[in-house]
Amino acid sequence: MPEIDRYVIMGEMSLDGGIQPIKGVLPIAIQARKEGFKGFILPEVNAREAAIVNDLEVIGVSNLMEVVDFLSGE
Repeated sequence: MPEIDRYVIMGEMSLDGGIQPIKGVLPIAIQARKEGFKGFILPEVNAREAAIVNDLEVIGVSNLMEVVDFLSGE
């Protein structure tokens, strides 16, 4: 099971549990790395942009269930 406190988790959740894109992903990812976070869980649409940052695990998700699955180790 991942250590949740080592991940930045961002996204806008819609009523059906879908995760919508956010703005400003690259600066957030850069800051997360500077602050020593292991990874960044964010909308799948934004994952490519965040992946530019080295040494930061990027997990793109499309719905809340994928976040739950990742955090529960599945």
